[in-house]
Amino acid sequence: MALAACGADEIPDDEERAATPCEELRDHLVDLRVGSATGTADELAQHRAAMRRALGDDFVQSCEDNLGPTQIACSTAAADLAAVSACTAP
Repeated sequence: MALAACGADEIPDDEERAATPCEELRDHLVDLRVGSATGTADELAQHRAAMRRALGDDFVQSCEDNLGPTQIACSTAAADLAAVSACTAP
């Protein structure tokens, strides 16, 4: 029983941890770009994964360094790329 209780305190894998706001924004931007693409579900999933990798950690770091919480929230709620741009305009 003691071992079972200790297991609950383990640190989750990267896949299980909650995404940061900038990671969520990156994923939202990928979804907006892929949303207008055509192809099979598998092709779209591959395209989505490739775009996510292309933006990668550099996007997340830049987001964390340059965007405030209000800009991130606005961008994450945006329905299209033009609205995202409006959220981050100086």
